[in-house]
Amino acid sequence: MNLPDIHCKGELMADLETIADEICTPSEMLHKWFDDKYSTSKHIPMLDSIPIGLKAKTIVEVGFGRSTIALCYVAKQLDAKFICCDRHDYSAYLGLLEDEDLQKCTRFIQGDAKSLFKTDHMDNGVDFMFLDYFSSRERSADSIYKAIYRFLPYMKQNGIIAVHDTIEKKYFVKDAFKRLRKDKGLEVLSLPYNYGLGLIRKLGESKYGKIEDEWKKKSDS
Repeated sequence: MNLPDIHCKGELMADLETIADEICTPSEMLHKWFDDKYSTSKHIPMLDSIPIGLKAKTIVEVGFGRSTIALCYVAKQLDAKFICCDRHDYSAYLGLLEDEDLQKCTRFIQGDAKSLFKTDHMDNGVDFMFLDYFSSRERSADSIYKAIYRFLPYMKQNGIIAVHDTIEKKYFVKDAFKRLRKDKGLEVLSLPYNYGLGLIRKLGESKYGKIEDEWKKKSDS
């Protein structure tokens, strides 16, 4: 199959075939990606767990990669809707998984981030979003800041936006996050590994409702 080029294409194809052939589970693959010594994927187990904790119903990602595979399976587990958007058409990689249930819950949109606003996929609000398309020296801090703010109105209260490369010095994502921390309507932090995984929690009310904590301790039950 002639698939479009992507970072570590051969390894990704081999990993997808391993999952499709049930040689390993998606969970086991997450640990493999984390343990790769050179890996830029150590943040993916965190991306996998946050939507589960939120019991997310709608998950959005901008920027296709290994994270897409993890979020596909999370959406399937939660019976949620997952939308991935990228400038390049990487949808054929998802086809390698040959999982009908996964295909039903996943939508791939070819286009830039603005393409999402031309669809109805976010019309019921978003629980979790991963933005991984700011890692360029050509992207200014101001453009990153404005891009994140354009998505915030679609987030439910307590919804989470995750952003990659938030402490990497050669990009301006870190500078955009400095501005975001001044907004009292947000909680903002960066995990200090794998170039930084930034987490933004929307505190203010949302027309799409509120994500409640449903994970009660035994003493509360």
